[in-house]
Amino acid sequence: ARALAEDILRRVREGTSFMYEAVTHSDLVNYYVGGVFAIYKRGTHPKQFEEIVAGLGIGEVSEIIETETGFHIVKRLPVQRIQIRQIMIEFQQPDETEGQKKRTKEEALARAEKVRRLAQQPGSDFAALAAEYSDGPAAKRGGLNEPFGRGLRSYEFERAVFALKAGEISPAIETEIAVFIVKRIR
Repeated sequence: ARALAEDILRRVREGTSFMYEAVTHSDLVNYYVGGVFAIYKRGTHPKQFEEIVAGLGIGEVSEIIETETGFHIVKRLPVQRIQIRQIMIEFQQPDETEGQKKRTKEEALARAEKVRRLAQQPGSDFAALAAEYSDGPAAKRGGLNEPFGRGLRSYEFERAVFALKAGEISPAIETEIAVFIVKRIR
């Protein structure tokens, strides 16, 4: 385990994505979000980790931390909140029963590309498109989400939406249950 931790730390320091390494190797429950913890207050995590995180600069990576549960590597991220509008297009999972006549993954991807083209047209109203094309409860709000920070959505989703600038529209973001088109508000 120590040898693996040393190899991961070396790769991260050589430029491999910390989040990629967490998705690939972490045993923690937050591995699927790239090892990111949501924003937290002091006193809510083990003291050892809080002290180490507080001592790191933004973007800095710790040395290997050994605890009774294993070896850990910590990277301090800046606190960042964004707000988005999303169009979620669900698709049927291969193991779902046929009683739920949802679209296939291919149909969802094709629909997402169609909606993205519409959203990029001059004068397009993303909120109206979300209300018309989106599956799920956010459709009633024109796809509007409450502002959120990292560590709450899947790695693929967060990587795509946090890279957007205000006003930009994402390419299709494929997750395990749906395809998303996102417009960053702020």
